[in-house]
Amino acid sequence: MHYAQRHPGLFSQVATLSGANEFSRNHAVMRAAVVATLTNIGAPLCGTSSPTCSLNFGPTVSSDAVFGTPYPLFNLDWRWNEADPVAHMDVLARAGTGVTIYTGNGGGNPAEPEFWVQSASQHAKERLDALEYPRTTWTTATAPAGARTATAATTTAAGHRTSWTTSRDSKRHSRRRSRRTLPLPGADETSGGRPPCRPLTPG
Repeated sequence: MHYAQRHPGLFSQVATLSGANEFSRNHAVMRAAVVATLTNIGAPLCGTSSPTCSLNFGPTVSSDAVFGTPYPLFNLDWRWNEADPVAHMDVLARAGTGVTIYTGNGGGNPAEPEFWVQSASQHAKERLDALEYPRTTWTTATAPAGARTATAATTTAAGHRTSWTTSRDSKRHSRRRSRRTLPLPGADETSGGRPPCRPLTPG
């Protein structure tokens, strides 16, 4: 979203999938997570026996490498605040860019990273709602750690809601999905809940 905000009008649609959507000092946990990735702070915890350790983010760079110093002293972190997607949702709204936000919620467990991702994404959605921007789609999934089933729900700015459940069979490793969709405006029974198609006309 940050790139689209820097270049308004270049994209007609943007999407964020479990993205770090808030860089300001108002969401210190998300900023700290980005800094931890840059500095590869978790690598020493992995040791040498686990080359695929999830805490090893690869080569280490300075915490200042992306937006300058991330530490909120004497406003030296102003570049992080300027790059904060939540603070600039109005740019996307003025450009008429469609915004789609996907996130899990870590099963409501603060120990799960997705818990904080959902918090930042929620702030982005709240900002768009405050602008009364209609081209917004919000999807959040609930799945406790280790769960075999996830339940997700999608809500558009117009209030249309879709919910579904996805489960994974531990023996056959297959996925089963059940879906319930509320009709969209202009839909009829023969269209399967979708608005009727309109024929294209030569330009």
